[in-house]
Amino acid sequence: RLGVAEIEHVIATHPHNDHIDGLYYLLNIFSAQRVIDPLAPIDRKEIRDYMKFVASKGIPIIEGHAGLSFELSPGIAVDLVGPVKPCNFRLNDNSIVAKVTFGETKFLFMADAEITEEQSILTSGADLSADVIQIGHHGLYTSTSQELLDSVQPSFAVISCAGKERPFGRCSKSVIKRLDANNIPVFRTDLHGDIVITSDGVNIQVETAGL
Repeated sequence: RLGVAEIEHVIATHPHNDHIDGLYYLLNIFSAQRVIDPLAPIDRKEIRDYMKFVASKGIPIIEGHAGLSFELSPGIAVDLVGPVKPCNFRLNDNSIVAKVTFGETKFLFMADAEITEEQSILTSGADLSADVIQIGHHGLYTSTSQELLDSVQPSFAVISCAGKERPFGRCSKSVIKRLDANNIPVFRTDLHGDIVITSDGVNIQVETAGL
Protein backbone atom coordinates (compact mmCIF):
# COMPACT_ATOMS: atom_id res chain seq x y z
CA ARG A 1 0.00 0.00 0.00
CA LEU A 2 2.86 2.38 0.72
CA GLY A 3 4.83 1.51 -2.39
CA VAL A 4 7.78 0.07 -0.46
CA ALA A 5 9.88 -2.40 -2.46
CA GLU A 6 13.05 -2.61 -0.36
CA ILE A 7 13.86 -2.05 3.30
CA GLU A 8 17.25 -0.59 4.11
CA HIS A 9 17.39 -1.19 7.86
CA VAL A 10 15.41 -3.88 9.67
CA ILE A 11 15.71 -3.49 13.44
CA ALA A 12 14.98 -6.72 15.28
CA THR A 13 14.78 -5.26 18.77
CA HIS A 14 15.29 -8.62 20.49
CA PRO A 15 14.58 -12.26 19.56
CA HIS A 16 11.30 -12.93 21.36
CA ASN A 17 8.72 -14.52 19.08
CA ASP A 18 6.31 -11.59 19.26
CA HIS A 19 9.07 -9.35 17.92
CA ILE A 20 10.73 -11.54 15.27
CA ASP A 21 8.05 -13.93 13.96
CA GLY A 22 6.83 -11.26 11.55
CA LEU A 23 10.30 -11.04 10.02
CA TYR A 24 9.85 -14.43 8.37
CA TYR A 25 6.95 -13.02 6.39
CA LEU A 26 8.57 -9.62 5.88
CA LEU A 27 11.86 -10.94 4.52
CA ASN A 28 10.08 -13.35 2.20
CA ILE A 29 8.19 -10.42 0.66
CA PHE A 30 10.74 -7.60 0.71
CA SER A 31 14.46 -7.40 0.14
CA ALA A 32 16.49 -5.87 2.93
CA GLN A 33 19.98 -4.41 3.03
CA ARG A 34 20.72 -5.33 6.63
CA VAL A 35 19.22 -6.61 9.87
CA ILE A 36 20.25 -4.87 13.08
CA ASP A 37 20.04 -7.24 16.05
CA PRO A 38 21.36 -6.99 19.63
CA LEU A 39 23.02 -10.42 19.28
CA ALA A 40 21.92 -11.32 22.80
CA PRO A 41 24.35 -13.73 24.53
CA ILE A 42 21.59 -16.28 25.07
CA ASP A 43 21.42 -19.61 23.25
CA ARG A 44 17.95 -20.81 22.26
CA LYS A 45 16.76 -22.88 19.32
CA GLU A 46 14.33 -20.22 18.10
CA ILE A 47 17.16 -17.69 18.05
CA ARG A 48 19.42 -20.02 16.08
CA ASP A 49 16.59 -20.73 13.62
CA TYR A 50 15.93 -17.03 13.12
CA MET A 51 19.62 -16.29 12.55
CA LYS A 52 19.87 -19.11 10.02
CA PHE A 53 16.81 -17.78 8.19
CA VAL A 54 18.27 -14.29 7.90
CA ALA A 55 21.59 -15.73 6.73
CA SER A 56 19.79 -17.86 4.13
CA LYS A 57 18.47 -14.64 2.60
CA GLY A 58 22.00 -13.34 2.25
CA ILE A 59 21.24 -10.40 4.53
CA PRO A 60 24.08 -9.20 6.75
CA ILE A 61 23.38 -8.96 10.48
CA ILE A 62 24.81 -5.96 12.31
CA GLU A 63 25.08 -5.83 16.09
CA GLY A 64 22.84 -3.14 17.52
CA HIS A 65 24.08 -1.46 20.69
CA ALA A 66 24.27 1.91 22.38
CA GLY A 67 26.41 4.27 20.33
CA LEU A 68 25.46 2.93 16.90
CA SER A 69 24.05 5.68 14.68
CA PHE A 70 22.93 5.89 11.08
CA GLU A 71 20.75 7.97 8.76
CA LEU A 72 17.51 6.77 7.21
CA SER A 73 17.76 9.64 4.73
CA PRO A 74 19.18 13.16 4.86
CA GLY A 75 17.74 14.83 7.94
CA ILE A 76 16.50 11.64 9.62
CA ALA A 77 18.94 10.27 12.19
CA VAL A 78 18.71 7.06 14.21
CA ASP A 79 20.73 6.82 17.41
CA LEU A 80 20.72 3.62 19.43
CA VAL A 81 20.84 4.29 23.17
CA GLY A 82 20.46 0.67 24.25
CA PRO A 83 21.44 -1.94 25.04
CA VAL A 84 24.31 -0.34 26.93
CA LYS A 85 25.68 -3.75 27.87
CA PRO A 86 24.63 -7.34 27.08
CA CYS A 87 22.43 -9.25 29.50
CA ASN A 88 22.98 -13.00 29.55
CA PHE A 89 19.74 -14.04 31.23
CA ARG A 90 16.90 -11.79 30.04
CA LEU A 91 16.17 -11.16 26.38
CA ASN A 92 14.08 -8.09 27.17
CA ASP A 93 17.05 -6.38 28.77
CA ASN A 94 18.99 -6.82 25.52
CA SER A 95 16.38 -4.77 23.66
CA ILE A 96 17.52 -2.27 21.07
CA VAL A 97 16.28 1.13 22.19
CA ALA A 98 16.32 3.67 19.36
CA LYS A 99 15.90 7.42 19.20
CA VAL A 100 14.83 8.82 15.84
CA THR A 101 15.28 12.52 15.12
CA PHE A 102 13.63 14.24 12.17
CA GLY A 103 14.13 17.98 12.09
CA GLU A 104 12.89 19.33 15.40
CA THR A 105 10.87 16.21 16.25
CA LYS A 106 12.14 13.22 18.23
CA PHE A 107 10.81 9.72 18.82
CA LEU A 108 11.99 7.16 21.38
CA PHE A 109 11.30 3.45 20.82
CA MET A 110 11.76 1.44 24.02
CA ALA A 111 11.01 -2.03 22.57
CA ASP A 112 10.69 -4.43 25.54
CA ALA A 113 13.32 -2.77 27.73
CA GLU A 114 12.53 -3.30 31.39
CA ILE A 115 13.59 -1.35 34.47
CA THR A 116 17.10 -2.85 34.54
CA GLU A 117 17.87 -1.68 31.01
CA GLU A 118 16.12 1.63 31.60
CA GLN A 119 18.49 2.27 34.50
CA SER A 120 21.53 1.36 32.40
CA ILE A 121 20.44 3.80 29.71
CA LEU A 122 19.69 6.56 32.22
CA THR A 123 23.08 6.04 33.88
CA SER A 124 24.83 6.25 30.50
CA GLY A 125 23.85 9.90 30.22
CA ALA A 126 22.22 9.53 26.80
CA ASP A 127 19.89 12.31 25.71
CA LEU A 128 16.47 10.66 25.90
CA SER A 129 14.32 13.74 25.36
CA ALA A 130 11.58 12.96 22.84
CA ASP A 131 8.21 14.19 21.69
CA VAL A 132 6.81 10.67 21.38
CA ILE A 133 7.72 7.58 23.40
CA GLN A 134 6.78 4.02 22.56
CA ILE A 135 6.18 2.59 26.01
CA GLY A 136 8.36 -0.40 26.86
CA HIS A 137 7.19 -4.00 27.16
CA HIS A 138 3.64 -3.39 25.96
CA GLY A 139 2.79 -1.21 28.93
CA LEU A 140 3.50 -3.83 31.58
CA TYR A 141 4.55 -2.84 35.10
CA THR A 142 8.11 -4.07 34.44
CA SER A 143 8.91 -0.88 32.51
CA THR A 144 8.37 2.89 32.37
CA SER A 145 9.77 4.25 35.60
CA GLN A 146 9.09 7.79 36.74
CA GLU A 147 12.80 8.49 36.30
CA LEU A 148 12.53 7.53 32.64
CA LEU A 149 9.53 9.78 32.06
CA ASP A 150 11.34 12.64 33.80
CA SER A 151 14.23 12.21 31.37
CA VAL A 152 12.14 11.83 28.21
CA GLN A 153 9.45 14.45 28.92
CA PRO A 154 7.23 13.18 26.08
CA SER A 155 4.23 14.96 24.63
CA PHE A 156 2.60 11.66 23.61
CA ALA A 157 2.94 7.99 24.52
CA VAL A 158 2.09 4.98 22.36
CA ILE A 159 1.47 1.49 23.73
CA SER A 160 1.35 -1.60 21.54
CA CYS A 161 -0.90 -4.01 23.42
CA ALA A 162 -3.40 -6.64 22.34
CA GLY A 163 -5.82 -6.50 25.26
CA LYS A 164 -6.67 -9.03 27.93
CA GLU A 165 -7.32 -11.86 25.45
CA ARG A 166 -3.61 -12.45 24.83
CA PRO A 167 -0.58 -13.05 27.05
CA PHE A 168 1.25 -9.81 27.84
CA GLY A 169 -1.59 -8.01 26.12
CA ARG A 170 -3.01 -5.96 28.96
CA CYS A 171 -1.47 -2.65 30.01
CA SER A 172 -0.65 -2.32 33.68
CA LYS A 173 -2.88 0.06 35.60
CA SER A 174 0.16 1.41 37.42
CA VAL A 175 1.79 2.46 34.14
CA ILE A 176 -1.40 4.11 32.87
CA LYS A 177 -1.79 5.96 36.18
CA ARG A 178 1.82 7.13 35.99
CA LEU A 179 1.34 8.46 32.47
CA ASP A 180 -1.90 10.17 33.50
CA ALA A 181 -0.20 11.73 36.53
CA ASN A 182 2.40 13.20 34.17
CA ASN A 183 -0.33 14.56 31.86
CA ILE A 184 0.93 12.47 28.94
CA PRO A 185 -1.77 11.59 26.38
CA VAL A 186 -1.72 7.86 25.63
CA PHE A 187 -2.59 6.07 22.40
CA ARG A 188 -3.13 2.30 22.74
CA THR A 189 -3.54 -0.25 19.99
CA ASP A 190 -6.07 -2.24 22.03
CA LEU A 191 -8.31 0.85 22.26
CA HIS A 192 -7.42 2.86 19.17
CA GLY A 193 -6.39 0.23 16.62
CA ASP A 194 -3.67 1.13 14.13
CA ILE A 195 -1.80 4.26 15.16
CA VAL A 196 -0.05 6.35 12.51
CA ILE A 197 2.21 9.19 13.57
CA THR A 198 3.49 11.61 10.94
CA SER A 199 5.91 14.49 11.18
CA ASP A 200 7.05 17.23 8.83
CA GLY A 201 10.08 17.88 11.00
CA VAL A 202 8.28 20.50 13.06
CA ASN A 203 4.74 19.32 13.76
CA ILE A 204 3.50 15.88 14.77
CA GLN A 205 0.12 14.44 13.83
CA VAL A 206 -1.46 11.31 15.28
CA GLU A 207 -4.13 9.35 13.44
CA THR A 208 -5.86 6.22 14.72
CA ALA A 209 -8.21 3.63 13.32
CA GLY A 210 -10.60 4.49 16.14
CA LEU A 211 -11.77 1.09 17.31
